[in-house]
Amino acid sequence: MLDLMPVFQLVMALSALAMAAVFVWNAPRAWASWTWAAFVLAAASSLVLRAGQDQLGPLTWVFLPLAAGTCGTAWLSARAMFRPASPFGWPHMGLVAVIIVLTLAWRLVGSESAMSSMLSNAQTLITSTVIVLTLWEAVANWPAKSEAAERRIRLAFLGTIGLAIGLGVIWLSDGVAAPLINDAAETSALALVLLVSALILKYRLSHPLEGPSGPKSARSRPTPPLDPEIALLARQLDSVVKSRSLYLQENLKVADLARHMGEPEYKVTRAINSGLEEANFSRYINRLRVHHACALMDQDSTRNVLEIALDSGFGSVGPFNRAFKAVTGSTPREYRKRAGANTQAALAS
Repeated sequence: MLDLMPVFQLVMALSALAMAAVFVWNAPRAWASWTWAAFVLAAASSLVLRAGQDQLGPLTWVFLPLAAGTCGTAWLSARAMFRPASPFGWPHMGLVAVIIVLTLAWRLVGSESAMSSMLSNAQTLITSTVIVLTLWEAVANWPAKSEAAERRIRLAFLGTIGLAIGLGVIWLSDGVAAPLINDAAETSALALVLLVSALILKYRLSHPLEGPSGPKSARSRPTPPLDPEIALLARQLDSVVKSRSLYLQENLKVADLARHMGEPEYKVTRAINSGLEEANFSRYINRLRVHHACALMDQDSTRNVLEIALDSGFGSVGPFNRAFKAVTGSTPREYRKRAGANTQAALAS
């Protein structure tokens, strides 16, 4: 009987890599895109090793180092998706490298070596710590009740990782399940983690937490020549968005702009990222909304912040305050105080 599990594992690996490539292509300046792509590469390598069933020969040493980084890259991805600034640095990447080195060392010395148990215990301890830290990333800086969508994606992340841990680490580690059931269950758990994390990444790219938007290396590379078609679309898009005040529409999405422009969604995204040199769609729209809010405050200093936030296209005060500070460097209240002080100084002179 043909064993379809290796085929499923290989198809899943290729599908996940294709998704990662799309995310990086559409949001090349976002840390979350790159770290999730690294996690996908590690997970795909793990799936290839499972599908090969120790019959890959020398190729095993190509996929093994990558697969060993699955838990570590999942942690880095979680930091990038749930931290508003400075998601990680060399110490975090160094910890992931330690896990990979320990895994390779354990594989090299073999199970009969006196060092095997020590290496295995060290690798298990560090990996377990990283798994706990991955869960913690979604819990830290827990959003307010008004940010229902943000709370839901964090709960989805916690539930999915918790289910994968319960299945793969706790239940199946006892060895009570048959090897085929074990393999199918662990593969299914990984597939669920990949799917849910992809949906969370899609949400995060549309609703970013304010902070650095991408790797320094990506910003330091020379910018390639801009496609004339994309440059023209960017100018037309910016003109339409501003002249029709589309940015004031609450819950505006890239798909809405694509329909207005009569262009594919991916072209509109490239026009925003490359043509307008914006980190992503949300940053672009929020900047226009904040400028509108500033104009409203300058016109009438008696209007409350909630009213201004709603009239500027924001759904609540929380996202408005964060976007306002990201654009202007101050809170709405500080902006008002500064504007009032400037007005008084002008009158006094």
